[in-house]
Amino acid sequence: MKQYSVEERSVTISSGILLLSNDQAEARTTHLENLGDGLYQVNQPVQFKRGEIFGYDGDVNKDILQQIKVVKETKVGRRNNA
Repeated sequence: MKQYSVEERSVTISSGILLLSNDQAEARTTHLENLGDGLYQVNQPVQFKRGEIFGYDGDVNKDILQQIKVVKETKVGRRNNA
């Protein structure tokens, strides 16, 4: 999972799995499903403001890549769905 910093005014993430702090998740709780260990499934689009850092496990399209930059790549354990 890569961690990104928002470089533009804001960025909207519409799907995928996010790694968030408790404060970040709490502010967006109605749009996310808690998977545990700081991981959240995006159920409705969520926005992040300039300077926020979040982990994202998914493909990033060209438009979003212009709004964010990679700051770190981390290994995060995934929930076993089997």
